[in-house]
Amino acid sequence: MIRKENPEGPSQADLEDHPRFARLGLARIALENIHGLQRSIEPRVSTLEGNEVQQNVKVELGVYECCVAREYDVIFQDLMAVAKQASTTMAKSIYLETLDDINSIGTEMEQFSKIKVHLLQELLLIYRKEGNLPAVERMLKHLSNQKHSTKSDCTGDVTAHLAQCFVTISPQIRDLLQNLRLPPLHTSSSIHFPPLHRALRGDNDDVARLLGRETAALRELDMLRQNAVIAAAATGKAALLDPIFRQDPQLLTERDILERSALFHAAHQGDFGSYSTLVDAGANIYHRDSSTQSILGAAAAAGSTEIVRDLLNRGVPPNDDIPMQSNPLYEAAKAGHHEVVKLLLAKGAWADYWVNGKTAAQAASENGLQAIAEMIQEATSRPENKYFSCYPGWPANFDTTSAQR
Repeated sequence: MIRKENPEGPSQADLEDHPRFARLGLARIALENIHGLQRSIEPRVSTLEGNEVQQNVKVELGVYECCVAREYDVIFQDLMAVAKQASTTMAKSIYLETLDDINSIGTEMEQFSKIKVHLLQELLLIYRKEGNLPAVERMLKHLSNQKHSTKSDCTGDVTAHLAQCFVTISPQIRDLLQNLRLPPLHTSSSIHFPPLHRALRGDNDDVARLLGRETAALRELDMLRQNAVIAAAATGKAALLDPIFRQDPQLLTERDILERSALFHAAHQGDFGSYSTLVDAGANIYHRDSSTQSILGAAAAAGSTEIVRDLLNRGVPPNDDIPMQSNPLYEAAKAGHHEVVKLLLAKGAWADYWVNGKTAAQAASENGLQAIAEMIQEATSRPENKYFSCYPGWPANFDTTSAQR
């Protein structure tokens, strides 16, 4: 396709009418279909003649892809020239529409990654001039996920700028909530959503590392009364804040609004990495939450064989030592965690203990987990797995079923 350059730049008609978007879309659709054909040509043909045909088709499709991608780039450059001459509102519209189109392309080609970075950077500049900090944060988040975007002339260090956005925006969120007169859940801080918490829960790991360099940031509490270490454990990211939290042991003992420690959340997530990091730092393995559920119970419910085994090896008893609405064996059985049930029974878990009127075997059976139910039922014949066997003087044939009723 032969193009004539306009030495005077884009005309007013160019700024008001953009048929290029339709052509950009056609090129994008062509690429999508070429990629579909490339996937459909597999698997490899076994015959010599068929293999030759297949190879020729692959080469031809590759040529098609390169030509269409080149055309896409030409149209894109035309649009960028139009945007440079347009008003801020129109330029923003061009960038956003082009970005939406390029997000539709299912390809990892470096060309399109660079185009996307360029669009995000242009939008970032516009939002900065407008003072629209939430939009700046959004663009920076997108940039942080792109190649070739860690540093640039217009964005600087993306991680550092994103961290600064988190710090600046958190008080603005607080002001918004206060103006709405919403009843608070809990907060002893002037910020409802601390910057470090936002980074952890938003999977912005680099930002979390940057914000988590000082213990003061780890002490801030959110609306669930969670400090940053608890928030990190609840998202499987405790290692991001190590070794900073070791400088303040109290961070490991603090509880959230449900009296759950960081270690409890790590166990509930079944995250052995975070669990190990916290235990190594001195976290208490015997903590319970407000419902008296133990850390072992949380790990058993999550089906974390590694955590359950480690707790048992550290001397945590397989049975909760106080009456509860649940216990480790019951939770593991109900959820179908076969290996956890096996571990608990081997360590003397009570197979005949009742929770809410049911044994663990009955809970498993009701959920169609017959193999687990049978394993637990078989264990009821062993003295070490009987609830009342822990009381000296009780007869071995005592009817625990009627006793617990």
